[in-house]
Parts: sequence; structure tokens; C-alpha cells
Amino acid sequence: MKILHIYRTYFPDPPGGLQEAIRQICLSTKALGVESKVFTLSPDPIPSILSRPEAEVVRAKSLWAPASCDLGGLDTLRKYNELSSWADVIHFHFPWPFADVLNLLIKTNKPKVMTYHSDIVRQKFLNKAYSPLMRYTMRSMDAVVATSPAYLETSPVLKFDVLADSLRMIPLGITDHSMHVPSNDISEAFLAKWGLVGEPFALALGVLRYYKGLHNLLSGAKAVRRLRQVN
Repeated sequence: MKILHIYRTYFPDPPGGLQEAIRQICLSTKALGVESKVFTLSPDPIPSILSRPEAEVVRAKSLWAPASCDLGGLDTLRKYNELSSWADVIHFHFPWPFADVLNLLIKTNKPKVMTYHSDIVRQKFLNKAYSPLMRYTMRSMDAVVATSPAYLETSPVLKFDVLADSLRMIPLGITDHSMHVPSNDISEAFLAKWGLVGEPFALALGVLRYYKGLHNLLSGAKAVRRLRQVN
């Protein structure tokens, strides 16, 4: 089976959790005989094709990225048309409104899947203009996948804009054997370096984004030591 993944950016451009999710899907399905390609945009797409352990990455030029939405040109349409002809299944990763444009302009009879990673949080006014196209895209999918029960229950898009019989819930996962659990000696050295031995601490991983609420964690952290002293 040949799977084409569609998202606005991918490695080696600045990484994020969604890109890592695509990488993990490609790695996990490769063991089952699935051949994956990732189609993406890049401000510097040279070379245009990258061979990575998880998949072949095909890149077109990102001409502009207003509101973190990378936009491509005619070359993007041409490459997407070629790749959709190659694929057995086309896997879109939401949100990326320009992918909706690709889906609208380039028609294909291939099965299409949408993994719904996140609601659009910040661009409320732009989202109103985008909503009709988004709704069309969602309803053109053969399956729409929510990545957690919470999103399935609380996202207004999944509740009202997706056909109920196409909606699925499949959680994300990480299996990376290149990562290792540090020994106790290394852990203790890390804690000592930052003055955390015997102290409560929180470790936050991931790309810094305003909607992840890290500012709330930092604000609350100011009171942790004081509360410990009181107790």
C-alpha cells in the first residue's frame, strides 16, 4: 500500500509535534509493508526530494506563510497531482487550509483520510471565512480521525462539520528506539546541575506555542515552594 501524507511543513525544517506524529505513523506502518511519501512546503525546498528513514519527502516552494499557513504556487498543484496519482490512500493532516485548496482543485478518486490534530484556536476572523471550505473538505473525506477522546467530545468541528459515520478515534503514539532512558547517575547529575535535588519540578517538552498554556505553568510554579513551606 502507498500512502501520501500532506502537511504544510516537515523535517528538516523547524520541527514540531505534528511532524513527529507523521514520522511515527510512517515508521510504524513501514514494518507492515506500507510505502509512505510526505508532501510538504518549504521556504528552501532544495533538494526537492529527500530520502529519510521513514519516507520520501517531496517539497515544493512555500511562497508565503500568513497566519502560519504556508501557501504554494502552480508547482505545488502539479506535484500534488502527480503524487495523488501515485498513492493508494491520501492522508491529510489538519490544520492546513492550503491543503483544502489542493483537495478542492485537484480531483481524485483515491480514498482520503483526515487526521484532526488540533482546532484552529487563534485566527477567529479568518476561521469564519475559511469555515465553508473546511466543511467541504471534512465532508469529502472517507474518514476523519480524532487523536483523543477529549477532542472527539469537545471539538465543535468534529461535532458539527464531520459526517458521523466517517468519524474515528485513533490515539497517537511514540515508538523511538533511538531514544534511551538515562541512568540514575545521569539523572542525578541533571538535577544537581539545575539545583533541583529534592525540589519539585515540571518538565515540559515540545515546541513553544501560546495555546499550550506554558505561561500558566510558569505562573503557578512561583507558588510551589511557598506552598511546600506552609505544608
